[in-house]
Amino acid sequence: MRSGHFDSQFVIPYSLYTPTVYPFYDPTLIQFAAFNAAKTIFTVLASLEDANLCVRNETQLSLANFAVAGGNEDIINYLMENQTTQSEFFIEALQSAAKYHRNQLFMKIFKSLKKHKQKEIVNDEPNISKEKLKEKLKEKILNELNKYGPALDTLFNCCVTEENVELILFLVEHNLIDVNQKGLFDFSPLHVAINYKSSPIIFDLLFSIENIDLNIRDMQGYTLLFVAVENEDLDLIKNLIEKRNKVDFESVDDFGRTALFLATEKNNEEILNLLLKTNKFDLDKTDKFGQTVVHTAVFYNSLKALEILLNTDQTNLQIADLNGRTPHQLACQKNNKQAADIITHYRRDESSDPDSSIEEEEEEEGNNEEEDEEEEEEEEEEEDEEEEDHRENVEIQKRCKTLQMLKQMKTESPSLKNEKLTQPQKDNINNESCVSETSDKENSIEIE
Repeated sequence: MRSGHFDSQFVIPYSLYTPTVYPFYDPTLIQFAAFNAAKTIFTVLASLEDANLCVRNETQLSLANFAVAGGNEDIINYLMENQTTQSEFFIEALQSAAKYHRNQLFMKIFKSLKKHKQKEIVNDEPNISKEKLKEKLKEKILNELNKYGPALDTLFNCCVTEENVELILFLVEHNLIDVNQKGLFDFSPLHVAINYKSSPIIFDLLFSIENIDLNIRDMQGYTLLFVAVENEDLDLIKNLIEKRNKVDFESVDDFGRTALFLATEKNNEEILNLLLKTNKFDLDKTDKFGQTVVHTAVFYNSLKALEILLNTDQTNLQIADLNGRTPHQLACQKNNKQAADIITHYRRDESSDPDSSIEEEEEEEGNNEEEDEEEEEEEEEEEDEEEEDHRENVEIQKRCKTLQMLKQMKTESPSLKNEKLTQPQKDNINNESCVSETSDKENSIEIE
């Protein structure tokens, strides 16, 4: 049958008047039919000569994503049996099942994946031994489950995002995934958990995994400790400090800063004191700009943090950054009188001769500000200011970009938390247990 009277690849544009809010943008007709579990319409569209079952929408979601979200087993069976869709069908279908808590469908698709891979191996090696077959089958399944989905994320990240406890346990207990695999934005499952503010049970599950890496870095170079400080998550910070043997406190981000720099920037007294009590940080460590945490406190006008750092008696105020500025000189250059006064009073308190070197330095700095410098010196000062502005802009732009991507990911993610489904309704899903209704035998699917 031909589709002479309409375009079978017609894209349904999003409209405010759409009766149900579906979590995918611009689906094709056949994708929309699959999502709404419209079996008859789907069958007609799939039978057209110019039907394209491999089509993707503008956000690169495949037919498998829509079909699993819709939950119609007949449509899913059709796709599993259709050879043209099998190249990427399984991983995308499994990811979608994890996101929508379609755990029964997940097990069904997983079984089909095993059969499909076993058939591939036997076709390639007809005389393969039973043990070799088992070994190769496990390898192929692991490779499939740890693929990076073209439209969603890694399978395990999908489970963590939607807090699908049953599938997290299933995948971990059967050693089916790499628990440290990175997904979107180089997020590991732990990064996903903290950025999505997952419930304590998810963190308990992840922390209980023996080979979980607490020091894995995301696209900004942030470890879990960095993200916890960024989000000012006291409970998680305390939890990580308790695991100090597994946490690398000296890890630095892309700017060469430790988590202590970030806590200083946040000007959070409680977090700063928690980190300092670990005695794991070098307060004289410099970042890529040659600045210490005291420079950072001055730069961001974090006055509470500045006082805490100075009171540790472990700070060296003579360290100059790449522009030759000590913390006090940086404060004067930025006209940060409060920070300059705090540093001055601290130095007077610790010095036996407070009026000598300090006043000389202040007088010299004051003269430099009041005198009309030569044109060359003025240009150097302008370059310093431009460098400071550039540094600040780089940091702000980088964080804004990451936050923007996070918001976009949360907006576009086909999440049951934010979207309404037509079949079954969201309320029904929330009332159902996440535990699959499959038999004990089905729930204990083994690779070997």
